[in-house]
Amino acid sequence: MKVKVKVDKVRNADASQIYEMLKESIISHKLLPNQKLVELELSRRFNVSRTPLREALRRLEAEGFVTYSKNRGVYVSYLSPEEVVERFIYFSNLLAFASSLSVEHLTRRQIDELNDYDNKMRSATSHGERIQWVAYNQSFHITLLSACPNKYLLSQLTKEGERLWRYWAGAFNLVFDLDEYHREHSEIIKMALQKDSAGIYDIMFVHTSRFSEKIKIISGKLIPV
Repeated sequence: MKVKVKVDKVRNADASQIYEMLKESIISHKLLPNQKLVELELSRRFNVSRTPLREALRRLEAEGFVTYSKNRGVYVSYLSPEEVVERFIYFSNLLAFASSLSVEHLTRRQIDELNDYDNKMRSATSHGERIQWVAYNQSFHITLLSACPNKYLLSQLTKEGERLWRYWAGAFNLVFDLDEYHREHSEIIKMALQKDSAGIYDIMFVHTSRFSEKIKIISGKLIPV
């Protein structure tokens, strides 16, 4: 059975707009892993020729979001459960390293923001607001990374995070004991105050890589057989 491509319509979109919309649809799971992308259908939806569409698809291919196959055409890339775990461990190391560099440069105002997001997460937990908790958690870690002086590292971290988000988001639903994360956030804030870069690296790696097994479970469910 053919699965229709679900993306918002944009008339006369250029290659950059098509790229951004398709990438967002893949990351947000509107386009499923292994789903075929039909160029003619997409050209009609965006009201463009195949030239800008193919330019966008080539860019998505270079970044690992889609795959070309002689037999199947273009389809949304997917990772095996084992590959997801390996990539996420790599991502956890990047995140831990970037955090360890950032902590040495965090201002008191930024540390206060960490405290604010931590308090908001605790409130969201007590009210059962899981989606809001995820948003605050993301803001917490963005703030933690905001003083990292290595912009190339941050760029690579962002790209890898985008590739993994479709697997990562589902794993949050498998986390039942958020108190453990709250305790670690408190430790992270304490280490930030102490400028303890080594301690931050260790706790951040444990803090993020814990998701790897949960992601392995959820990714196996996301990949069509």
